[in-house]
Amino acid sequence: MTTGRWMLAIVALAFTLPAAVQAGGADPMRCESIAMRKEADRYRCLGRCQHQGDRLAARQDPNADVITQGCENDCEDRFAIAMDQMDGRKACGGGSDRAGDPAADPNKCMARLMRAKASALGCSAACGSRGAHRTGFDVDGCVQGCDTRYDQDVQRILSKPFCAGQTAP
Repeated sequence: MTTGRWMLAIVALAFTLPAAVQAGGADPMRCESIAMRKEADRYRCLGRCQHQGDRLAARQDPNADVITQGCENDCEDRFAIAMDQMDGRKACGGGSDRAGDPAADPNKCMARLMRAKASALGCSAACGSRGAHRTGFDVDGCVQGCDTRYDQDVQRILSKPFCAGQTAP
């Protein structure tokens, strides 16, 4: 093959390969990598909130706990929105081009429920840690807030099409 033919073959491949990949449908590895990136963003955000809360507590700001909890709720809300958007992507099995609802996927559903439970356990642990380092911190109220968020997350996850017919463990 001559150099010109090689160049033509490379250009043709460059234009046809992305279309062939798109035609393949769902790409679970890509979706998993997106989910892991979003989760890293979430923990980065939670770390910033914790750092901000520690600074405010060191200054003895009476609203430190309220501000920290609000910041953490914002991080969790952004994460939930990002995961909902990911579930709607064509490459992740969602999108409007599919006929009917996507089939129920018990493994995906259970993975999301387990992720929500891990988040709730991490939240409860953070409440205990804050209570140990700050006087007057309402640990029970904080844990109750974690439980409320967990219940909301479970209801949101179970309402997804991939969780059709599933129940919380």
